[in-house]
Amino acid sequence: MKQLNEEEFKKTFGAGMVSISFDNNLLTYNIDSLNVSLLSPESAYRNDTETFKHQLVKTNSENIFLVFVKDIFDNKINYFLLDLNKEYGLT
Repeated sequence: MKQLNEEEFKKTFGAGMVSISFDNNLLTYNIDSLNVSLLSPESAYRNDTETFKHQLVKTNSENIFLVFVKDIFDNKINYFLLDLNKEYGLT
C-alpha cells in the first residue's frame, strides 16, 4: 500500500462520486509499519465509472480524513490524507 500524491488521488474521481455503503470487510491496514484500525468510518464513495472506491476515516484533526482508495479492478488499496481545511480554506 502506498500513499497517493494529490494528482494520483484526483485521477480516481472520474466525472463524479456516488455515495455507497462503507465496506466493513476492510477493517485493518498497515501503513508504514503502523497498524490502523478503522474505528471511525465517516463515509464511502464510488466513482461514476465504477473503477475506484474511496473510504473516508476520521482522524483526530477536524476536517482531515484518511482516505483508503481501492482500485476495483486490480483489488489494490492505497491511501491519501485529505485535508479539507487546506483544500477549501476552512479553519
